[in-house]
Amino acid sequence: MSKSSATLLLVTLFLVSLSCHPQQGSLPSQNKAPASTGTYDVIFAQCFAPQGNGGNWAATLAWVSETINLRILEADHERKNGKRVGLYLGCMTGGSSGSVVTATLSAILSNKSLLPGKTSQSVLTIDEARVVSRAVRFVAQSADYNLRELVRFFGHAALRQADKTFREKAAEIFGAEAPKWWDGGLGTVSPKMMLVDFATSLHLAATMNRELLDRTISSALKDRELQVYRNRGVTMAADLPQFAGLPDVPRASTDEGGDFASAFSKQGAFLQRAADDFVSKQFAFGEYASRHARDLGPRGGDYKLKRTLDAPMADGFCSITMASLQSLKQETVAQPEYGTLSPVVFCSESTIKVLLASDVYRSYVKAKNPYVSRFVLAVVPSTRGAIVPSIREPELMDRLISPLSGGELEVTTFYSPEWDHKQNGQHTFQLMSAAPNNADGQDGVVGLAVAGGFPDRRIAAWIPSLFLIEAFESKLKPLAPDVRMSFALFGRNNVRSFQEFHKNAVRSVFSAPDKAESNLKDWLAFSDAWCDTMASRITAVPKSRVDNVTLDWEVSRLPAAQQPGGASNLLVVKSINATRTQAGRHLPMLGVVFDPEVDSSHVPNLTQPHGCKEI
Repeated sequence: MSKSSATLLLVTLFLVSLSCHPQQGSLPSQNKAPASTGTYDVIFAQCFAPQGNGGNWAATLAWVSETINLRILEADHERKNGKRVGLYLGCMTGGSSGSVVTATLSAILSNKSLLPGKTSQSVLTIDEARVVSRAVRFVAQSADYNLRELVRFFGHAALRQADKTFREKAAEIFGAEAPKWWDGGLGTVSPKMMLVDFATSLHLAATMNRELLDRTISSALKDRELQVYRNRGVTMAADLPQFAGLPDVPRASTDEGGDFASAFSKQGAFLQRAADDFVSKQFAFGEYASRHARDLGPRGGDYKLKRTLDAPMADGFCSITMASLQSLKQETVAQPEYGTLSPVVFCSESTIKVLLASDVYRSYVKAKNPYVSRFVLAVVPSTRGAIVPSIREPELMDRLISPLSGGELEVTTFYSPEWDHKQNGQHTFQLMSAAPNNADGQDGVVGLAVAGGFPDRRIAAWIPSLFLIEAFESKLKPLAPDVRMSFALFGRNNVRSFQEFHKNAVRSVFSAPDKAESNLKDWLAFSDAWCDTMASRITAVPKSRVDNVTLDWEVSRLPAAQQPGGASNLLVVKSINATRTQAGRHLPMLGVVFDPEVDSSHVPNLTQPHGCKEI
């Protein structure tokens, strides 16, 4: 045997001996802990469906923020028990102002300064989810319009209201058609003006950074002004003092309560200025002040706020409006009556392709589910394309009749189960062009006569819950053995007999008198069907839940965003407490935050949780 062969034999025998007799402190290879695969032990998946509430949308934003906080608390409990946890926040659909809340969360999840390397479909860490929650609440706390915007808003509304009065007189002389549609089509609020203000908040959401969120109290205001906050352990400028429960919150009529109320007011004013300064510094001199004179439409110029609206909605995020899908002829446009209305959702192309490929969605359509089959899925390339048709509301704004593509709408392709079956004799689940078509045997342009973004939150919940279930099956279950789904609903605190906006629209605006009650009955059945179908499917998964949080957000005569003096910040604390006491009852470590009006009639019965079908 050669010297080299003998050396190789000795080395081989030595290595074999190590594998049979490991050294002290080492493990046999078959018993070594596997390398991390990037998977989780538990994933908390959270989706949302809010009802619109006009200028009170700070309440909706705060509900989103606090709902994420509830999931963070649950995730942190599991983490402390040694489990690897993640949070998924990837689906939401809202109508009216809820579409802008949806766009806000979409923008924050796409904000690379806050979440580098992540998208809306990423599973987030606890720390990342906490950043998202804080960012959403910051937008809510700074949602009030400034005085100049307030003057413009009501000055414009007054002029249009005067015009409406003239038209009402004209209608008395010449008669009016029934059912009425937006009083002849000229409302009191300019959607273009609203779009500018919404774009400003969306720009804040899309560009804010950690430095803005991490402003400490000491850097925000003089020490004395927030001393009571500091005494309660508050360190960040946007955070709020905590108490064990509503009975423990100091009343404003007491010395301590007065100090808290003063600090609360100063905090709100500071956050509003901080947000306005942060956004304005991104514009050239004079550009920001003149934003209401800018064209933010799809064919507007190169302007920062327009570019903000040009950005697409994140995957899983959609808006909703009621509309009549028609082949529009220039000489004849049918008024949308209730029987012709469909809920139309506006999403990114990839979102709609996920839905069209979903076995669950396909099974409902093939089975002719009377509710899933009503939905029209519309692809839009921009956030503006999603919120413009959704913020239209009957009797408030100009009516909108437009081709799907080329007018005010920006739809590139769409899917209607009814039109698909009519054209192809079966459901092909293929997107359809928004270009001129021959679906009815005549040349025409596919268009929408938009009714408004007033759908009940349970109707808005159909599409994101279908998206959530698809994500659960195809994306999340392969990553974790324990996936807990949560679906959150948010709306007004009232009973079914209340004459709420969406019910009034169905009964009075889009129904002839002899069909009003039967149409309303169908509308409520449409809402309840989600609870029986999708909510039941979600809660059948172990440890999954549906929460229906309600709040009386009308704390003043005017909508909060149009009221000076920090009304939006006031709604934030009410919404946080409502969410904690209704949806967070199962988490004993929760308290409430300071409410300067805790001893007034504005505080609703927050502690009562609501079932899915309760309004």
